[in-house]
Amino acid sequence: MFHLAAATFLIAAGVGGLTALPVSARIKTISQCAAELTERGFTVNDQDVTKDKLFEEVYGFSAAKNNEKWEFKMDEKCKILYEHRNE
Repeated sequence: MFHLAAATFLIAAGVGGLTALPVSARIKTISQCAAELTERGFTVNDQDVTKDKLFEEVYGFSAAKNNEKWEFKMDEKCKILYEHRNE
C-alpha cells in the first residue's frame, strides 16, 4: 500500500514538473531586456522589435557605455544574439 501511494505521488510530481516552464524559459518583454542592459551599465538609447528568419522576434537595442556606442540583438529570453561596438 505504501509503494502505491509513493508511486502515485512521484507520478503526480513528475507531471506537474513537466507542465511548468522554468522562469528562464518564459518570454520577456523588450522593456525587461532593456533593463538587463541597464543593469550591465549601458544606457539604452533606442529599442525596436524586428522579425528574424531564425527567431520569432528579435529585440534590437542601441546603447552607450563609457562614451562608446553599442548595438545589441536579443531573443525573447533576453539572450544576447549579437553584440557590436561601433567605432
